[in-house]
Amino acid sequence: MLKKFLPELTAAGVLVGALAAVPAIAVLKDIRSDRRHSIIITERVPLYAAPRFDCGREQPVAISFASPNDNVRVLRIRYGKDCQTVKVAVGDGPSGWLLAAGPAVRVTEPEAAASSGPSSGGPN
Repeated sequence: MLKKFLPELTAAGVLVGALAAVPAIAVLKDIRSDRRHSIIITERVPLYAAPRFDCGREQPVAISFASPNDNVRVLRIRYGKDCQTVKVAVGDGPSGWLLAAGPAVRVTEPEAAASSGPSSGGPN
């Protein structure tokens, strides 16, 4: 009896697998795009354990700090209503989220990163 339904089950499994792959591919492309950005830090900024969608209105405890001379790599970028939060890796140390607002932090687009001069992190 199972042999009778096997072709339909196999086709359904392939269809479900294909449908599940579409969002996964989109997420991977988004991560790849985020990691092509670089970041310029001009003063010491706090790193947080989670993204800051409150855009700095609340004051959670910082888990670490990033400074202008640190080697900082962009891992993810998230956009809130009025601000941008960026997950970064700081050298061999911790990773965390920083609030990309104000003059202390600037996220550069991939094509602009090559021509903007020195930065604390490089394109990835």
